[in-house]
Amino acid sequence: MSEDKTPEAKGTGKDRPGRDKDKPASGKTGPGRPPAPKPGPANSAGRPAPEASRQARRGSGAAVAMAVLALIIAVATAVGGYFLWHETQGLLRAQSRSQSQQLQGLQSRVGSLGERLDGALNSQKQQLQDLGKRQDTLEQSVDQLRARLGRSSEGWALAEVQYVLRIANRSLQLQGDVPTTIAALRAADRRLQALGDPGLLPVRKALAKEVSELKAVPEPDLSGMAVKLNSLIQQVPKLRLASGQVLERKAPTPNGGQASQHATSWRELPGVIWRAVRQLVEIRHHNKPVGPMLPPREAYFLYQNLRLQLESARLAGLQRAPDAYRASLTTAQQWLGTYFDPSDAATQAMKDQLQQLAGMDVNPKLPDISASLRLLRQRIQALESQGAPASSEGGAGSGSATPEAPAQ
Repeated sequence: MSEDKTPEAKGTGKDRPGRDKDKPASGKTGPGRPPAPKPGPANSAGRPAPEASRQARRGSGAAVAMAVLALIIAVATAVGGYFLWHETQGLLRAQSRSQSQQLQGLQSRVGSLGERLDGALNSQKQQLQDLGKRQDTLEQSVDQLRARLGRSSEGWALAEVQYVLRIANRSLQLQGDVPTTIAALRAADRRLQALGDPGLLPVRKALAKEVSELKAVPEPDLSGMAVKLNSLIQQVPKLRLASGQVLERKAPTPNGGQASQHATSWRELPGVIWRAVRQLVEIRHHNKPVGPMLPPREAYFLYQNLRLQLESARLAGLQRAPDAYRASLTTAQQWLGTYFDPSDAATQAMKDQLQQLAGMDVNPKLPDISASLRLLRQRIQALESQGAPASSEGGAGSGSATPEAPAQ
């Protein structure tokens, strides 16, 4: 077959140029003629037409496959993009919810921190106010300390005397201690004498007068009074009650008196009733008015009450309470005359001692000794109005009194 095709191929190759030269004239189309078809590659190669169509079909199928593949890729890309967008939106929504929750938590924390900060600020303000008050108090204390340190020896001496006089007044008013008060007034007078200030003479005169008045006050023997009352308290159990003041105990009947309390028959019933009535009523004859009878058990309480009255009188005397003191002694005297035997020597001796103690004035009237303290305060105020007090040796006062020192 190769040998047959070769001449034709060669022949066609030799004839083609001549044919081509002859075709220009015939190849021109006239009016109304269609153009002649150009020979295709298959014809030029000498291949048959079916084979060329098959190749054309193959090329078109590949193009269709490529188009389908591109369409599939486009659809897959679109579907993948949609799912990717959907997942992205879900992640964004989840992230948004998480961020909103975190934001709420942060807001709550910020709110709690704000409340704590407000509380801390209020606390700080209160502390600042307290510090301001303490600072004011400290400044006042410093001012007072400066004023005290600015005093001279005379100023300190006058302050000491003033303190002694205040103690003397309180001792006399609250405790009524006359000896201690006299000692304090004398000590103050000696201190004023050592200063040698003529301006203090009125104070010393008032002190001398007060000491004289205190010496004229009768000093009650409170310790002796307490000892006497304590001795009387110890003698109370030895006192004898008056006759007829205590009910006598009857001797019990045989068998406890139970034999006569029961009737064995109705004939013995009137006798049992009559004996019971006789035990309820007892008739006694006296030549004087009869007071209430005390059972033996209550007689013990009578002794104890008498002791308590004497003890109350002793305490009231030591406390310088004359009303309570006299009331307790009066009650004890009345009980002695009512419930105890007046012919008994112990009872009579106790009554005499109580009468003597009742006449004691446990709280005599005390004089007023505030005049000396009042005059001393006036002298101190006068010195302070002129400047810090300076001693006769030229002691330095406070800063405010320093410029006045040359003028004096």
